[in-house]
Amino acid sequence: MEINRIIELIEKSKNGDLYFIRKMTDGYKSYKPRTSDTLIEKITDMILHYLKFFSEKEQIVFNPMGYRDETIEKYKVKDIEDYKSLIESFEYPKIEGLEKEIDNLKSYCISYDVIDNNQNEKILLLRRINKLKKLRNNGFLIHFRGEELVDIDDEVFGIDNEIDLIIYKDEILILNHIALERIFDLTIQYKNKAKETLKILRDKVRISNFDKFEEDCLNDSRYKKALTKMLNEKELIEKSFDNHRNLIEIIDTFDLQIEYELYPEFILVYEYKNQIMDFLRIIRDSYYISINQNRPGCDEKI
Repeated sequence: MEINRIIELIEKSKNGDLYFIRKMTDGYKSYKPRTSDTLIEKITDMILHYLKFFSEKEQIVFNPMGYRDETIEKYKVKDIEDYKSLIESFEYPKIEGLEKEIDNLKSYCISYDVIDNNQNEKILLLRRINKLKKLRNNGFLIHFRGEELVDIDDEVFGIDNEIDLIIYKDEILILNHIALERIFDLTIQYKNKAKETLKILRDKVRISNFDKFEEDCLNDSRYKKALTKMLNEKELIEKSFDNHRNLIEIIDTFDLQIEYELYPEFILVYEYKNQIMDFLRIIRDSYYISINQNRPGCDEKI
């Protein structure tokens, strides 16, 4: 997805609908307040100016373990398990009751109807809501009315020029790394993908006490994210135990607190939770010796 193309399509359309989104336990609920064309155009102009700063940035695959500066991460729509529920909430949005829900709202979306290569398409721009709840609870908002300062009693939140996610066709561009997890609750998704990876590991690697290893992995969000990332690296997993002499050398070189047994077959001995990241790095082939200075190192962003 090209940012400049997104900007071009929105500039031609500017036909946007504004939705406010509440995340429910079983999906999403959306509200569509009455908005003027002037307001939508004002918000759109701010957003388009902001998007231009991202037009030349490198696009890389989303890494749940961390973000690389000066990049835009991307993700497949099909990998968001509750995406369909979000889209369905836009088809039957609530018109009234928005003010009472303000403290439960997590994000908003501007949906643009665009024409791309003679096809009707939609571009969704999502942003987490910048609520002024703390200020409302501990003070008050004021504004100028001519020469007079007037306090604001109504429920208030801010809409700014920033956007967290761009969704177009089958792809999501992530302009704010943490937003994907916050707008779409990926907790259950990470657990399911971690289970898939662990199933592969159970078949392909030789680790003792694997049931305990699996249980400890699934009880820690960091390890679930690491295993989710590893699901796209099946070849590394399948070859990780091909040469046990290399594994022994890794353990010795990096002084890893991991025991192993050679007979009747080579196996790594899992004992406690603090070993998990070292196990995952071994499986993913994260330990290396540099070519230039023969220096041992480790890819920290598993």
